[in-house]
Amino acid sequence: MDFENELVEFVIKYGITKTSDGLFGKDFTSWVETYRKVIAQRLTSVAEILVIRRNKAEEQGKEVTDEIPPRIAERLWSEASYSTEAINKEYYAGVLLSTQDNPYHDAGVFYLSSIHRLSSLQIRTHYILYQILKQTYDKKGPASVLIDSVDLTRGLTYFEASEFMEALYGESKVDEFQEIGQQANQYKVQIEHVVQGLRKEGLVKVFFTATSSENLSPNMYLFDDDIELQPRTSQKVYYFFMPSLEGLYLFLWGQGYGNQPKDDFLSDRMIFRPIDNIHIPNATAYTSKDDLFQYTRIIDMANNKFDF
Repeated sequence: MDFENELVEFVIKYGITKTSDGLFGKDFTSWVETYRKVIAQRLTSVAEILVIRRNKAEEQGKEVTDEIPPRIAERLWSEASYSTEAINKEYYAGVLLSTQDNPYHDAGVFYLSSIHRLSSLQIRTHYILYQILKQTYDKKGPASVLIDSVDLTRGLTYFEASEFMEALYGESKVDEFQEIGQQANQYKVQIEHVVQGLRKEGLVKVFFTATSSENLSPNMYLFDDDIELQPRTSQKVYYFFMPSLEGLYLFLWGQGYGNQPKDDFLSDRMIFRPIDNIHIPNATAYTSKDDLFQYTRIIDMANNKFDF
């Protein structure tokens, strides 16, 4: 911080006082003060990220190394330092921790770039979805049954849209979501945009909406069918989610487990602590036993990469 103060003072001294007519002096002084505050905030964000990294390391029984590879350090300052949301800082800290154990020291550059391209809401959505996956399948057998290098066809889960909205936006938004009218569909559109970004990055394989009066089979809808998210007496709205290998890897790196085999995702050795008091919705695994036709249809569309 001393260096930054000296730099600002230097700019003020030689950028303003040496002008003959004082043009732009007042505006420039205001700019410098704003710049000083921005620098201070960025330094604070970096410090918080480093603290989170240390906390993650302690939870995982690791030692934190002081050395940060140059390319990682550059991204830490040029990108991560602008983070203000807790979830973003957690992901950046996780990548830093994952990088220190990697023999290819700048391997985390790719994941730092991925995080940088995502909005805070997209990162939050990514975190919730993969925590749902972990929570749903945690006690359903070895990870090798679920996680496959080709696709994650057994990782299809569904959960109530209202619970997902509560996790994403907070409890106060749930009532708005359930109202009949334009507000509910504004949130629907926003989630469509969030998920579309995740799909474009390859971080989500399948995500769509379904409605049901008694079971999930009769009325399956895709986002593109433009259903209205309006509550009916006996009808609920659900979201279906299937992960991707890329999304799983980003989650592992973002939690500080970037060097662990993906098959450890469901193991007891891999514990993901709650972030930002986000409540993870209860979800149910959807398999061919529920409805062979619908399940096969979903898997076929996912494997053939049809546009949902």
